[in-house]
Amino acid sequence: MKNVVLRQMTEEEYRNWRAWSVKNYINEMVKTRNLNRTDAKAQAETEFSNLLPDHLSTVNHFLYSADSADGNTVGMIWYEHCEPLRVFICDFVVYDGFRRMGYGSLILKELERMLRQDGIARIELHTFENNAAARSLYKKCGFSQLQMEEAEAGSVYLEKYL
Repeated sequence: MKNVVLRQMTEEEYRNWRAWSVKNYINEMVKTRNLNRTDAKAQAETEFSNLLPDHLSTVNHFLYSADSADGNTVGMIWYEHCEPLRVFICDFVVYDGFRRMGYGSLILKELERMLRQDGIARIELHTFENNAAARSLYKKCGFSQLQMEEAEAGSVYLEKYL
């Protein structure tokens, strides 16, 4: 049976992930929000700098790498502890080469186990409307869509009670 272990992300993993994630976020904003690349880049850089001013040491932000049983790093997950009983998943990635193998569900399941131990009752997250694979995974894992009046165009927010 497959499983994953979540461990604190290393500095090198953080640098590599951040560069990749900013680039990916820029591409998504260009596609879904019709921003030009320059504006999307500026927005992405600003958002990452504001959310993680102290990088891996930013208070209430937790970045984990996900390792498979055979030692491969298959993905990552970053969440913010927003309120005493609620977290918000800021980013979640299953790396190329490990997708469609069940690792996404395993990472979420392991995160839920950890959060329950910490007394967390609710998880929220954002995905882009056009990301059918992510939306399907979240639905399969028990997340439901939040109805939000002020959501950005192309955005979908989901939640799950633990």
